[in-house]
Amino acid sequence: MEQVQLQLQFKVAAALVFFSILPFKSSSPYTPPDPYYLLNCGSSAPSTNPSSDDNRAFLPDTQVSPPTGKHISVGDTTSSTLYAAAMVFTDTSSYEFDINRTKTHMVRLHFRPLTTAKYDLSAAVFNVSANDEFNLLSNFSATNTTTTVKKEYFINVGDEKIRICFTPINELAFVSAIEVFSIPDDIIQSSNPSVVWPSELKFSVWSQALETLYRINVGGSLVTPSNDSMWRTWNPDNDYLASGDKSNLMNLSANSIKYDSGGSTEEIAPYNVYDTCRSMSSSNSNITWTFEVSGHATHLIRLHFCDITQSTLHELSFNVYINDQIAFQDFKPGDSVDQLATPFYKDCTTDSRRLSSRGKWLIRVSIGRGSMNGIGGILNGLEIFKLVPGSEQHKRYKKPSGLIVPCIVVGGFSLLSAAALLLFLLYRRRNRLKSKESAIPAANSDVSQRTVRSVTTNMNLELHITLSQIKSATKNFDESLVIGAGGFGKVYKGVLRDGGATRTRVAIKRASQRSRQGFPEFETEIHVLSGIRHRHLVSLIGYCQEHSEMILVYEFMSKGTLRDHLYNSDLPSLSWKKRLEICIGSARGLHYLHSGLAHPIIHRDVKSSNILLDDDFTGKVSDFGLSRVVGRSVSESHVSTGVKGSFGYFDPEYVRTQQLTTKSDVYSFGVVLLEALCARPVIEMDLPSEEINLADWAMSWHKQGLLWQTIDPRLVGEINPNSLRVFGQVAEKCLEECGADRPTMADVVWNLEYALQLQETEMAREPYEDSTGCATELPLPPVIGRWPSISNVVTINSSVARDTESENTASQVFSQFMTSEGR
Repeated sequence: MEQVQLQLQFKVAAALVFFSILPFKSSSPYTPPDPYYLLNCGSSAPSTNPSSDDNRAFLPDTQVSPPTGKHISVGDTTSSTLYAAAMVFTDTSSYEFDINRTKTHMVRLHFRPLTTAKYDLSAAVFNVSANDEFNLLSNFSATNTTTTVKKEYFINVGDEKIRICFTPINELAFVSAIEVFSIPDDIIQSSNPSVVWPSELKFSVWSQALETLYRINVGGSLVTPSNDSMWRTWNPDNDYLASGDKSNLMNLSANSIKYDSGGSTEEIAPYNVYDTCRSMSSSNSNITWTFEVSGHATHLIRLHFCDITQSTLHELSFNVYINDQIAFQDFKPGDSVDQLATPFYKDCTTDSRRLSSRGKWLIRVSIGRGSMNGIGGILNGLEIFKLVPGSEQHKRYKKPSGLIVPCIVVGGFSLLSAAALLLFLLYRRRNRLKSKESAIPAANSDVSQRTVRSVTTNMNLELHITLSQIKSATKNFDESLVIGAGGFGKVYKGVLRDGGATRTRVAIKRASQRSRQGFPEFETEIHVLSGIRHRHLVSLIGYCQEHSEMILVYEFMSKGTLRDHLYNSDLPSLSWKKRLEICIGSARGLHYLHSGLAHPIIHRDVKSSNILLDDDFTGKVSDFGLSRVVGRSVSESHVSTGVKGSFGYFDPEYVRTQQLTTKSDVYSFGVVLLEALCARPVIEMDLPSEEINLADWAMSWHKQGLLWQTIDPRLVGEINPNSLRVFGQVAEKCLEECGADRPTMADVVWNLEYALQLQETEMAREPYEDSTGCATELPLPPVIGRWPSISNVVTINSSVARDTESENTASQVFSQFMTSEGR
């Protein structure tokens, strides 16, 4: 009898909804056919004075099956205001809810971190699970003490109880309020939603738990729980629209919305979602919304439609894209309903695979013109849910079997043994080659004949700058002037004075006592840079070698590194054209090192952080501490040396043979090209195994003709498909396994300039504006060979001659190039 009375209390409490006076049509409140639990956790009194956006009465949790283990109430336990109290756990504890229907239930968890003399709930870190099967929250914390965090889940229940378990991580967990009730059957589709990507995503989404991430009222205002029959919040879409959006806002009287059987219902979405929408403007611009999500997860996307824009039913026809892939092609709302202003929805699923430039995963939803030339497109509402796999999915994807574990152990031991043997062999080889490492010829023909013996006999003394000048330029190495740090040491911004009125902005690199690099790298950098000048190589202004200090002074590059403008920083993004120009400039600098000197120089540490940008965003190659010089003859075309450089950029042939060639720089530059395109680190251990290495990941997509899947989300719609194809082919050739199959840097310069010309010749269209499924299906011209005619060679090399800032004429440079290429 008490249980029946309690259920009745909950049903009555659920019906106590007071609607705000808003220009909304209020939906009838939903009454579940089984127990409806609204708990005011930690309180001994119902919440009769709730917050303004949720007017239901929450009953004290003492009237329901209480949590087991230790629990403490904080705040005023007799207060009638929701969130004035909370249930606190210092050990694993659970709430249990009896249910009548073993179907999908909605679970909402409310967290408001209170602070008392004994407890600071904003410091609590804990896990939350459901029925020992679904991990709803991991390492969760609610740090903002002024707002309430609400987490909402759809959970498929196969038991007669729902158990919500709280497990403290740092000895403290809490909850402020809990809602549990079954949802209407028509919210769940009888069949699986369509799969956007990947195609092997076959298991039933609705048999799992789903976490609500976003609920958006497209083109409309905020819809509060008081105006939604399921007490949901629908947020406006303004914060998620692409910048410069030119869509049209449409609205219709809510009384004109006609819910129809087989379509949407008030419980699926209220009137106030369907009576507004965004529609495409006459400019043919796509409408795009972008949402941040978590990685390595499957997401269900629910799209709400209601044609309130047209006068006849079958006028609309458009494409719907998820992460730039077609979800619904030539979609016609008129095929799904029998009359205008009738709501319905479409579901689709996708894995989150799009990494943004700042290490964030995104889902991008777009509507655009279809191939049927229909009249624009619309969207009224949007929901995004994250799949929370149950224990079976965790076992299938994460937990190795009993047989796999021993195999991993044995395999790991074998791998360690092989690695130890390899290190021993490399150590012996390095000792044999150590004598060869001691002689480093300089960059120009005069210095290259000398052997490195000592600082006094082999340094360019004209470039020497006193330590007192360095200290004056850096205010005695003021830490506030540090602009970077690397393997050599810290880099300071400074102003060098020549004793008169001239002041030069400089970057000063000071060796650290704990530096992984030392005098050989310091000396090599001076030799290489003191003998060369090129527009796309960072200039060495001077050096200091006093009182055990090793300091290098360079021209100041105000815009920082290329990497900083691609990812993991707050610097503004670069356009595709600017990225191409920077890559072309850097390639010219490397081409000069390889072919423009008496003895070729191999940089050996080409990476995006060693490409610096000046005031005009001109790309210049820097950091020559690991550089090596090779001879011109075939027998001297490589240097046998230990492997040095940066992980992720290593030429595999160099690692395998320990023979360094100019093609090793070409391979590393190919990785830089992918960084410029994808805007992500070259190695990222947190990603799935197939995505850890940027080069492997991007090239796997390229081989499928889907390189556009990997591009920086900020470049979507900006890259001309022709330019992208040429660029991808250049990167692919640079990353060939065998060095002999890779292009020269001259080839790279030529083809990148061709990619830039294609970008400038034709305005880029967004891939989803084409009638084809993806941009790579367009017929594109092949990458053309380097210098098809003598006149073109003279023209190209004239620019190289200007870049070197030397007195060489274009014909001299051309002659030198022909000699270097054996023509």
